[in-house]
Amino acid sequence: MFQRSLPVKSKSPCSVCAKRKVKCDRLVPCGHCKKRGTESLCIQSATRVKGQTSDDNDKGYLTGLLHFWQSYEYWVPNIGLFKTEKLEANNKLVLDVLQKDAEFWEYNLTEEGSNQLLNFTVENLGTLFFGCLGDLSELFKMLEKYHEGLVRTGDKKGSDDCYTKALLWSILAMGIYYAPYELVSNIIDINLVQENTSTSMEEEIQLHIFNGFVSTAIKSLYECNFLAQPDIRFIQSVIIISTTPYPFLKPIIFNGFLVNAIYLTKLLRTGTANQSRSESLIGSIANEALNRLWYRLCSCDYIQSGPNKAVEFHREIGTLLKHAAYLEDLPNTDIFKEEDNFEILMWKILSLDRDLEQYLNNGLKPPPKTLDAVQREAEIYMQKVSALEDDRISINSQFERFLGFFLVNTILWKLQKLQLIFYENVNSLPKIINYTQVVIKLIVNNFEQGRETFNKHPLIIYNLSRFATFLSFYHIFDDSEDTHNIVLDLNELIVNMPPILGVKLVNLKYLIMRFTLLKKMLKKGTVIETNGTYFHPVFKILQNDVTAMSRENSKINVLLAGLGSLIPGRSFGDDLEDDESTEDQLGEEFQLQVSEFEDQYPIREIIYR
Repeated sequence: MFQRSLPVKSKSPCSVCAKRKVKCDRLVPCGHCKKRGTESLCIQSATRVKGQTSDDNDKGYLTGLLHFWQSYEYWVPNIGLFKTEKLEANNKLVLDVLQKDAEFWEYNLTEEGSNQLLNFTVENLGTLFFGCLGDLSELFKMLEKYHEGLVRTGDKKGSDDCYTKALLWSILAMGIYYAPYELVSNIIDINLVQENTSTSMEEEIQLHIFNGFVSTAIKSLYECNFLAQPDIRFIQSVIIISTTPYPFLKPIIFNGFLVNAIYLTKLLRTGTANQSRSESLIGSIANEALNRLWYRLCSCDYIQSGPNKAVEFHREIGTLLKHAAYLEDLPNTDIFKEEDNFEILMWKILSLDRDLEQYLNNGLKPPPKTLDAVQREAEIYMQKVSALEDDRISINSQFERFLGFFLVNTILWKLQKLQLIFYENVNSLPKIINYTQVVIKLIVNNFEQGRETFNKHPLIIYNLSRFATFLSFYHIFDDSEDTHNIVLDLNELIVNMPPILGVKLVNLKYLIMRFTLLKKMLKKGTVIETNGTYFHPVFKILQNDVTAMSRENSKINVLLAGLGSLIPGRSFGDDLEDDESTEDQLGEEFQLQVSEFEDQYPIREIIYR
């Protein structure tokens, strides 16, 4: 099942392609298996090579497991936890819920309460949306006109009013999500909320209110008729919603809005670029503003990338690594110069993350030159983040510095993870632990200094899940004190993360708990080696996790469901059966341990909870 190393390209076709009698590209996993969701069987086939021996004390299976982690991390913590959505069978029911939520919250949000909430967002969350808007004072005028119109005309509004409403409710939803509960309870009548939900916990009440507010914003976007009557407020609304957990909670709906927002931004940028060339001041200013929107959208586009999002625009911006060596040799160039704006700085940092994430789930080994270039660029951007305005009074400047430091340290962490996996660098694990400690300290400092708001940003839980799951996975096979202690520290941190993070936080805890139980299972049994291949029920469970998540995200059967008789004799949905594999021949006890664990702790809980 697992060997010392996982080949980039197999010497023979995988067992899945051989059985189906189709041409195999012999990559690991191969292209056919990626499309069919049978990566684990393909990897298993590639690693089942005869004639290899190993020292049991050397834990020869660990290298193969670490290579396998690249697929596991892609499908489970990344796609399964954050980018897979449980679909409702009745679309009308979904629209009805949006309508009821919007009516309830519009009726119960007072003008005074909305002004308090808008004040909070302007004073504390500027980092998240100032670059998307122009004159902030216009927001308060828009809010005033909105309430006047709501009283006079109710829902009988034109497209312009719908765009204003969508933008305002996007900002208000963001405010509700990040605001302290004390402020939320002053703005909203909590008794009304408790009548509509069974919970009495403050964080769950606040999460319920946020869901209502963001549903109102989404319903307003639907009402804008944005395909026929596009408007820049549509783009602004999508960007603001992206600063909340909504893209991870409803990835399919949000990705549809995101693709339309990016297309509209490209259309607008083309038009304003022509004006700026003609030395029009208005055109030049508009072009600069749209560039900010474009970088924000590309950042979001990259974060949302996955099998459920086939259209990707962020790749239109090339990697920084192509220019790194050139800039270093260029005379009189300060490579530590501060970026023009925070949006560009954030994109450049995330583009380095993209340079590393491309090696998830594709079986390719990152070249040392690439890793060295990322290391060099990450160190440069660490300096650039340090050079950001350090205003202890400004919440916005503190928020920017926190996000910058968090993301750069995340990149350095991922860099060492690749060094450990592909180059077995003995110094990488201590560095991984060190960067984990730095990130933990950043988050804990926010708690200690009254900046819990920063820890609610969706990128924090999204990246923290990578730290926690990898080290929990590694801890299954490594009993060192350092690994044990860092896992304990991460578990303590995750337990204390803001509960308003909701189901994603709950599911992350569930994943970590499963790794703890798998560690106990590994200790109860013995890893069996057969012809250079290692077997244990834990390995099979991990492989099944990947298979389950990849199949869950395979849309080919849904897309082809309407073909009917166009493909005679073809039954979609029935061709993803498991091949017979060696571990099935190891006895009933092996299969029983696997099935009992999966029945009690199903991986699909992270989708269907």
